Amino acid sequence: MIEAILKKSISKVGRAGDIIKVKEGYFRNYLLPNALAVEATSNNIKAIKIQKEKELITKEIEKKDAFSLAEKMKGLSFNIKKEATDKDVLYGSVSASDIQKALSDEGYVVPEDSIIIKSPIKNLGIYEIELNLHPEVNAKLKVWVVKK
Repeated sequence: MIEAILKKSISKVGRAGDIIKVKEGYFRNYLLPNALAVEATSNNIKAIKIQKEKELITKEIEKKDAFSLAEKMKGLSFNIKKEATDKDVLYGSVSASDIQKALSDEGYVVPEDSIIIKSPIKNLGIYEIELNLHPEVNAKLKVWVVKK
């Protein structure tokens, strides 16, 4: 048996950064050639610990940034102008990219995949949109869809 540090997560074996015991043949013939693991030497263990600490710090910074952005966006509402029929039905619908563009016009940088539209917006009106800024941070904002 040999101790190895996983570089990538492998189902039924372990997650990235885990120190595992595996047979020498498995390590030598599969894990090492596919760059999935390295031998658990003292230098490699130190390097992994440093990398995990950096990742933890980075995640905390991202979380703080997401909280501050959510606070800035609290109570935010904005208009999106779309073409509509006389019965207030839109030609098309309001998409996440439309909302992202409106947010960027207001000075907020939010990835398009963070914008959650629960049901398609196909009519004029006021809608509440949820933003998933971080796995632990959500924000809500109001979108006024108005006639162009």
